[in-house]
Amino acid sequence: MQLTHAETILLNNTFKIIGQNIHKARMKRKFTLKKLSRLTGFNTETIDHFEMGRTKFGITELMKIAFALEVKPDSLLK
Repeated sequence: MQLTHAETILLNNTFKIIGQNIHKARMKRKFTLKKLSRLTGFNTETIDHFEMGRTKFGITELMKIAFALEVKPDSLLK
């Protein structure tokens, strides 16, 4: 099933918001991209793309990031 244009825009905006929340949480913890990379196993470019909303990711990736940042996963969705 293909998404409509409106659904695609909504999905992209959602990932941008989640990415901004990841970035804010990372800054609050004073973690560099390199440190979060070490803790999650994702390379720094991938994390940067998550934070910019350029790369879509699933619940497993979200959980790894939340665990590394010591935040509740749902806090990254708000």
